Order: sequence, then C-alpha cells, then structure tokens
Amino acid sequence: MTPQPFDFSAASAIDQIAVDRWAASFVTGWDLGGIPNGGYQLAVATRVALAASGHPDPLSMHGVYLHKANNGPVEAVTTMLKTGERQAALHVSLIQNDTIVTEVTALVGSLETATKQLLWGNAVPPDLPEPDACTRLVHTPPGLFPPPIVNEVDVRLHPDDYDQIGERASGSPQFRGWVRYKDQHEMNAIRTMVAADVFPPPILNSGIPLGWVPTMTLTVQMRKRPTTAWLAGRFETTVANGPYLAENGELWDEAGELVATVQQLAALPRR
Repeated sequence: MTPQPFDFSAASAIDQIAVDRWAASFVTGWDLGGIPNGGYQLAVATRVALAASGHPDPLSMHGVYLHKANNGPVEAVTTMLKTGERQAALHVSLIQNDTIVTEVTALVGSLETATKQLLWGNAVPPDLPEPDACTRLVHTPPGLFPPPIVNEVDVRLHPDDYDQIGERASGSPQFRGWVRYKDQHEMNAIRTMVAADVFPPPILNSGIPLGWVPTMTLTVQMRKRPTTAWLAGRFETTVANGPYLAENGELWDEAGELVATVQQLAALPRR
C-alpha cells in the first residue's frame, strides 16, 4: 500500500506476519533528514501493541531510541509481559537490518471511563490565540528546520514563541501552539503519539546556539481519548545540564480537557 500525502493510516499501517511479528514501513515525509520522527515510531509501535493485546487504548507508551532508524521497512516483535482483563503490558521491539532501533514498553487498556475533569493538579490549557492567528510551520527543502513532517501535520506556534519571520529565540525554552493533521480528521490516541513529538525542541527558544537535539527517550501518557481535530500543546525544557536535557509537555483538546502528558530525554550536541 503506497501512502498518499497526508495519509497517516497508510503511513502507520501494520501487517501481521507471525504470532508475535508485524511488518511496517517508515515513510518518507514523516522524518528529519531520513530519520523517522520519534513520535511516528511510537505511533507504529502503539498500533502493534493494541493489535497484539486486543485492548483499545494506549495508557502509557515509553520509547527508548537505541540506534538510528531509517525510512523503509521495519519489523515489530512483541513480548507480552502481563495480560489481564483491564490492562496488558508488553515490549514492542522495532527492528531494521537485524538491529533493534527502538524498544517500546507499552501499557494498554481502556480509556472509555477516563475522568474528563482533573481530580487533582494545577494543569491548565495553554493560553493561545486561534490557530489562524498563530505562525504556521512550513518545510522548505533543502533545509531541515522546520522538518518535512510539518507538511503532513499542521503545527501553528504562538506568535510570542515563533514569529512570522522565523525568529524563535524568545529567551524562554518553551513552545506553545496548535497541532492538527492535514486531513483534518479527529485526533485519536495513535495520532496523538506524533503530536507529542512534532513541536520543535523548546531548548531552541532559549537563545543557546544549538542544532539537532536527538531524542533518547519519549514517554506519552494518555489521559483521555481526544475528541477534536486540533490539540493545544505546551512544551518546555525543564532541565539542561551535562550532555542531556529534560522536556515536559501537555496536549489538550479544544474542549479544554487534558489528553496526554509527555516527557522526553534528549541529548545536547557535543561541543
């Protein structure tokens, strides 16, 4: 099946080839310099985890990026850790050329009865202008930033964080904005995995001269099933020292309900 532009279902499609094995393909356009986006890899692993377990929703997906992945065929191998009526836990190993490129630990279950209102916590949706008043990211070859994936997923950044002429050093290591797929379909949990990793690294807004900030681990915890096409996001770098940085994020639907929380460990370039 050849994916068409903005065809996420085809770009993340899986085909079961054995009891514990699935075949997929990382598609050009969902990458940075030929390396598949980390959230896109997590989305493929999520689709495999749900198929292998029979549960409808991801609860927590934790990806460890061990080796550089490439566009092209990938095999997913599952190892069941725990099965149950309410939840299941399993490993999903994404393999290319006989090497595990990404190892994912998945906890899956059902979000059907997830509480919409926060029972505890002070998290609130980001204060954002309407999407049309925000700055749209557009990839222009041969540049790497913004990456090609923003031509598949519509990302609009708060003008205080990224203005119309492309200046992004506000001095505060955060990005706020909206994200929606170009097909304008309603978000679901698998699509949310990409949304969790499609915003620029917030450290780029600090004014520190940095280039590529590779993801080492990515964790997405789903809080509810999204019900709108747009998600509002807020991502910030909380700690940057030594060779690593920590990033936290939240995704909210248009109803102002928390959809997912995101944690990422990334590497700072060596100097």
